[in-house]
Amino acid sequence: WYIWPSPKREVSEGTLLFRISVEGDVSEEKAESVLIDFMEGLLNLTVTGKQPKTIVSAKRILPPSSLPPVVAKVDRKHPKNSGTNHPFVDAKEKVIAWILEQRVPNAIVRLPQIDRRYLLLSYELNRDHPKTENDKSYRYIFSRSAIYDNAIGLIALSQAGYFREAEAIIDAFERVIQGDGRFWFSYNTHDDWPSKWNHDEAIIRNGASAWAGYAITYHLRRRLLEDPEILNRDENLKHYVKMAKTIADAILEDQVLDSKDLRYGLVTGGEGAHAMVKDEKTNRVIEKFHAGKVEWASVEHNLDIFFLLKNLWILTGEKKYKEAAALMKEALEARAWNKGEGQYNRGVRKGDIDTSQALDCASWGLLFALSLEGGRDQAKVERLVSAMERYAIIDPLQKIRGYRPYYRGYVYDELEINRLIYPHKPDKSWSEIEMVWSEGSLGVAMAYLKAGKIDKAKEIISEMIKMQTSSGGILYSTREVPFQFSPSPSMAGSAWLAMTIQALEDPRLRQLFWE
Repeated sequence: WYIWPSPKREVSEGTLLFRISVEGDVSEEKAESVLIDFMEGLLNLTVTGKQPKTIVSAKRILPPSSLPPVVAKVDRKHPKNSGTNHPFVDAKEKVIAWILEQRVPNAIVRLPQIDRRYLLLSYELNRDHPKTENDKSYRYIFSRSAIYDNAIGLIALSQAGYFREAEAIIDAFERVIQGDGRFWFSYNTHDDWPSKWNHDEAIIRNGASAWAGYAITYHLRRRLLEDPEILNRDENLKHYVKMAKTIADAILEDQVLDSKDLRYGLVTGGEGAHAMVKDEKTNRVIEKFHAGKVEWASVEHNLDIFFLLKNLWILTGEKKYKEAAALMKEALEARAWNKGEGQYNRGVRKGDIDTSQALDCASWGLLFALSLEGGRDQAKVERLVSAMERYAIIDPLQKIRGYRPYYRGYVYDELEINRLIYPHKPDKSWSEIEMVWSEGSLGVAMAYLKAGKIDKAKEIISEMIKMQTSSGGILYSTREVPFQFSPSPSMAGSAWLAMTIQALEDPRLRQLFWE
């Protein structure tokens, strides 16, 4: 019998230990059957609280058990239903319920790798009637949980007051984080890939790690909104501050400090990459893994890192985070801003600047500009607003208005890959892709909210609700773009819908996000 003091295990989480004895003259198969029967009874756990509604933590997926369901009574202080029929409130409540259903263990991953319990699955997939490329790849990605998806799911739950559930994700972060403070980009939840001993072709992305650190700091500041003294009393929350610092310190090891380098002040991408290449035998596109450092500095990643550093400075008062953020700000303003386009470029290399234009470098760029001295550079703010609208699109089949990730340039950077995927239109451009991207569109909505353009944000949210499925999840995109965008319900689109609606409802949460 063991007790782990950190990450914490609590009876209230449902973490119980049992010993089962089977008589020695019973066959191994019979013993296995008894064990499965018993565990199924536990999986049929129901949680009852003060509210009349019963919450089922795991759906029955095995044959009926001979055992009755186990009932645990706990006091869950979650926000009550508002009682309104407003479509935004209904959509928010459905999507929050969907996020909670994506936690493992659940009906998809009944018995997750023990250190990965409470991570969020990135997609809802249809194994029995596959429609998307994700569905067809079910056996490979059914249990996949991306760090970025967990981070934004954590923020959405924290905003909604699901503090215990949000902190369970933070505890899961602590269980999977490497000793040097780095995360893998994503994790299987049904096995140990990637891990110290099993990480073939796994990658690290500093931007995703920054979101994990930022989500922790957002949660801490969210708790402080309710109780300004809580950090002085709660040892667990103090520990979370240390964890966020560990994540940030690992990221800052990749900050370029050579003043002669174009990337000076910026953080490079991470380690490992999957590149699309032509398979000469099949004449098809495949992904090939390349090990080693990613030398490219993504502007999007550096925006993510900037707000992590800023929050850490607010929480700790440690100058190293303020100074690192200031250096990054100068680099973004000096070498990432594209005066001609009126938005930030996609990235910076050692020898040149990647001037490709991406939606998130306009929308998240606007959030960044608004955070600088209260958004006093009104001319830049207005240019970024105009830049975002270049990406606006209507999907003619779905009749949904939103935004696409790029507005020009080849759909795939390499012309050879473009030709293989679109043989009848080898030079196909993003200007010809009438696809709405939910995550990106909701990032635009958040930027409009922060800019005070509330009606515009509401228009976008209304359109994104059209992408909500009966299960509550939000489609990632309105149509398939192989290797890039999938019309599967995703954590990315779903969490962003919850985040924007809650930021609309509560100005405090709006101000707190990327402040």
